[in-house]
Amino acid sequence: MREQMLENSEVNWSNTPVDEEELRELCVQLKAPECSIKAIILDNSASPIGGAEQNGMEYRLLFKALQVNRSVTYLSLIGNHMTSEAITTCLVPMLKANSTLQQLNLQDNKLYGSDLLAVTEALRTNPQSALSVLILTANPVGKIQGFNLKISEATFNGITKTLRQIAPSKR
Repeated sequence: MREQMLENSEVNWSNTPVDEEELRELCVQLKAPECSIKAIILDNSASPIGGAEQNGMEYRLLFKALQVNRSVTYLSLIGNHMTSEAITTCLVPMLKANSTLQQLNLQDNKLYGSDLLAVTEALRTNPQSALSVLILTANPVGKIQGFNLKISEATFNGITKTLRQIAPSKR
């Protein structure tokens, strides 16, 4: 069934643990110049790879492939236990390099204020970034001094990009 999904322009493996072999196969396709995948939806699909604790690091291969991919415009990773380590070592390098991703949904993970700052800094350093929607609801973002978490717009490289739903999670 998953092989058929890879032939379509959307990969939706939500609510099913993704194993390393499947992820490697997806990454090979993402790195191919003829890749036509537009959306990747892996909501609630984190699974420990190599016995690792769930923390989002299992997606390191995906983020590395997305550094060079030029077709994916939508990525959803809702509820995948992504931690600061996964953000700084995997997601941030991808955001610094990727120029086609337009929407990123990181709702209901384990992102904090410092993670949000790392993400915004990555976007500032990538003048080619197309990211216009970043969803961070239900994360323990907390307060960042001098940064209004209820902003509706943020400026990266002089380009105003609308960022929806950036607000601290309910306590």
